[in-house]
Amino acid sequence: CFTKIRKIWKIFRMARKIDILYLLSITPDSMYKMLAYRLGGGRGKIYLKLDLGIYAKDGKDLLKWENMSLFLKTVHFLFKPLPDVYTVETKRSYERLRNSYYGDLIEKGKLFRLPNGFDPEILEEIGVTRRKVSEKEKVMITVGRLGTHQKNTELLLDVLAKVDLQDWKFYCIGPIEDSFKGEIERFYSEHPEKRDSVIFTGMISQKEKFEYYDKARVFVLTSRHEGFAFALVEAAYMKNYIVSTDVGGAEDVLDYTCGKISPPLINEFISSLQGIIDMSIQELNSSVLDNDRSCMTWDKILLTNSSSKVLLGPNIV
Repeated sequence: CFTKIRKIWKIFRMARKIDILYLLSITPDSMYKMLAYRLGGGRGKIYLKLDLGIYAKDGKDLLKWENMSLFLKTVHFLFKPLPDVYTVETKRSYERLRNSYYGDLIEKGKLFRLPNGFDPEILEEIGVTRRKVSEKEKVMITVGRLGTHQKNTELLLDVLAKVDLQDWKFYCIGPIEDSFKGEIERFYSEHPEKRDSVIFTGMISQKEKFEYYDKARVFVLTSRHEGFAFALVEAAYMKNYIVSTDVGGAEDVLDYTCGKISPPLINEFISSLQGIIDMSIQELNSSVLDNDRSCMTWDKILLTNSSSKVLLGPNIV
């Protein structure tokens, strides 16, 4: 609580020096910061990146006026006018907002769809050069906070228990929840033959992470929900074939790479992964388009997106 108050106080003190105040999500914390900025004399623009969450209760969308309690109506009524620019990442979320209390902001030129992009300078800084698709290895990966409810890693283990990996390896990359470590040991005790083919790396460096993306042919995501999983953007830029549940961003990144959206069912994922494993090298090499994907970099996205012109002016280059 004290940390949040200190951040709000800092925005109030620095308000006159801030040209663009960048915030995430529709939350009370964002509202307090916006108010502190204006009360502190800030005359710049307020940019809210929605990273749209679930915002639902009992199956009802809480961004629709008729589904809000009196308290939520009051909060959204006060919140809505404060940002100068809203952006949302996915096509589905944009359409959801079009039919919500925030829908009129589209006509007013305040709400835009701005997909997450990739910054290729990251690869230059860490010294990773993207391979051709034909140079990739028989490797599948997942990346994230393993063992959390959101990432649904238990589904992944159930799938890997039944997939015949043959000469493929599957790397689970990222920090592991302490509560999930017992599940991993149980998996190895029941399937000792997979100790050398299903590998948990734990936390690794950024360079190591992108080296795994670079060698991998397939990226797998079993999440229950995502705003717009940035790992999907990384995988798409690194020319991975994507097999993902139908979460935020999955449909959108298939504009850039090849892949399949699967319901969170064991048999569906087994079928998808086994089909890839059973492919010939020729089929694998033709499964993903080997292009430069510059269209999904931040440079290209910002140059062509209307939200950038509203924030930074019409002469953005």
